[in-house]
Amino acid sequence: MTYTSLKVKELANGKWLLDEVCRRQEVLPEIEYFGLRYISCELLSAPTKHWLKLTKPIRTQLKHTHPRLVSFRIKHYPPDPFNDLKLDKSKYVRIDRKLHQTVSCIAACHERRYPEANERASRGKEGPTVYQRSRPRCVYGFLNYIFLCRYLLFHQLHRDFLGGRLIAPHDDLIRLAALFLQVTLGDASVIEASFAASQSSFSSGEASTYLSNYRALHGGSSRKTEIEIVDEHRKLEGLLPSEAAAEVIRAALRQPSYGLEPFRVLAKHKKSRPMHVGLTHEGVAEFIGSKRVQLYKWYVHTLLD
Repeated sequence: MTYTSLKVKELANGKWLLDEVCRRQEVLPEIEYFGLRYISCELLSAPTKHWLKLTKPIRTQLKHTHPRLVSFRIKHYPPDPFNDLKLDKSKYVRIDRKLHQTVSCIAACHERRYPEANERASRGKEGPTVYQRSRPRCVYGFLNYIFLCRYLLFHQLHRDFLGGRLIAPHDDLIRLAALFLQVTLGDASVIEASFAASQSSFSSGEASTYLSNYRALHGGSSRKTEIEIVDEHRKLEGLLPSEAAAEVIRAALRQPSYGLEPFRVLAKHKKSRPMHVGLTHEGVAEFIGSKRVQLYKWYVHTLLD
């Protein structure tokens, strides 16, 4: 988590602050997907979460917030992140120039340090040239920078997953947990090797223990579930973090709870299963337990109006 301090004018409204945060995060062209959230702690009341209203002054909205802290969040989840989130053309040109300068600098440094090795590589006697070896790393960083909005969406989905808002069947939960591990921790073989070096008594039966200090699921996980996650994590060996993050987004899109902001509904009978109503990009969804039982699509509401 990263914190940024901003000086806010007395009469500044929520839109000014959101514009400023998006500008600093370099996602201003996609501002409609983002929002600022804060927790209000009024006297004798439980803390409640609110979205910062764009037209109202910041001072009046945060008067019961101490410290005056807002969180940058995805507010409107894109229905198709791989097409809806686009890149500003001027930014593309600027990044491409920076990429070329970075690769050229790496190649020049290698030539000065290892002139003979670089000459042999260029003649084909040894693998690829330094430029070819360096390019994948730089392109990877280049793609990370371009698809910043998708990475912000990925982190929001991770929060939803750990917070229990991204509801999914058991097998999908295991798959998602493994993908999140691949993005944040890397290959399972590397983690297990590091864990084995730090533990005197390590065996294959205790492979799941490297998750003991890592929160992989909402509400914790049993040893059996941890083993399932580790087994799934091993299957992702070699998958790049960018590829794993894209798989997370695709898997989340298939879930009815994607982008859901649930509201608990009080049942008349105490023995009734928990019921939630939430808003998604598709419409108003009704959940009983972890299953969506009804979806009222937005166009139906439009017809009713």
